Amino acid sequence: MTINITIMTGNGLDLTNKLKTSYIDFYENYVSKFKRTSNKIYNFLNTNMELWKDVEKSIARLDAMDYTSLAQFVEDKDQLQNDLGDYLSSIDDQIAVGTYDERRTNLLSFVNHVNENLLPADKIIFDDFLLTRRLSGRDDNKMNRIPTVVSRFLTFNYTHLLEKKLGYFQDKHSEETIGDFELLHGYKVLPIPEKIVHAHGSIDDSFIFGVNDSSQIAKGALKGVDRYLVKSDLQKMARSNNQNLSTEVLATQSDIIIVIGLSLGDTDKYWREMVVASLIYNPDSIVIVNKYVKDNRFLRSPAVIESIIRNVKNNFRNVLTSNPVLMGYLKEYRRNQKDLMNRILVAPYTDVTSNIGNLKFDIG
Repeated sequence: MTINITIMTGNGLDLTNKLKTSYIDFYENYVSKFKRTSNKIYNFLNTNMELWKDVEKSIARLDAMDYTSLAQFVEDKDQLQNDLGDYLSSIDDQIAVGTYDERRTNLLSFVNHVNENLLPADKIIFDDFLLTRRLSGRDDNKMNRIPTVVSRFLTFNYTHLLEKKLGYFQDKHSEETIGDFELLHGYKVLPIPEKIVHAHGSIDDSFIFGVNDSSQIAKGALKGVDRYLVKSDLQKMARSNNQNLSTEVLATQSDIIIVIGLSLGDTDKYWREMVVASLIYNPDSIVIVNKYVKDNRFLRSPAVIESIIRNVKNNFRNVLTSNPVLMGYLKEYRRNQKDLMNRILVAPYTDVTSNIGNLKFDIG
């Protein structure tokens, strides 16, 4: 028996590992030093923006008053992406490649703590889920076969932190297992991830940098600009298969989905929809959404805890109820909306209570 874990992670992972890959880092260490006065996008950037999704949405709000030439907009955006690529490449060069044994240890440490941030009652739900999965997959004719855990990473980062610290694309997938997986009641863990997929490309290929759909673009924007801003259109333009591959892994091949170091904001609404699609497709799947909370005193307030959980679940409920296709699948597969929401477990954490599920490495 195999249990498939898909880990979705983003810029929070880089930042936890002290990599200066935030927008503020890029602005302070690159934009402010290399003045691109002829680039209107650069002139629009400022320190009031905190997250990359803020930058994506701000660029999409530029309209025909800011640009009268589509070619000029494309040229400016390409320059921003090339500069960002050069900057991130210099950061990536600082990441030392882990030895095979180190990468094995890193993966085992992470998988053994996937439930680390869950609240006590939800830890019980998760443990019961794992035990039920194992018992339901039991084959009396193969009593000695040890269940196996296969991990897949879906990263929204452009750097190669995961490849260097957990495994390589070019590594031959080994059937050797490592360690007793006590958390999963005796499962074994394959030594490297089966897949590491960059949903939006990496420093080695096309950058997918933009918004979720045309509704997030300024109404007065230049005609045709959506092709250069909507992520799905950019994927097609780049002849990239990353989104298709990521969608397949997420929606149809996941028993457990872990969201960690990733906000899944408005510019990545598509991926929230795919998480919901996975819950619909696989009635035995479960999702853990790790939610960063700045104030480590939140555990003292039941009302705050309830609010955190409600807000996270509402984000997924809203993409379900507002999407006719997903609602159609819900009816077709005879799924219950309440059951879907119950299978989303929210795991609040702070700088004090977690290091992002043990995905914190020795970078040097």
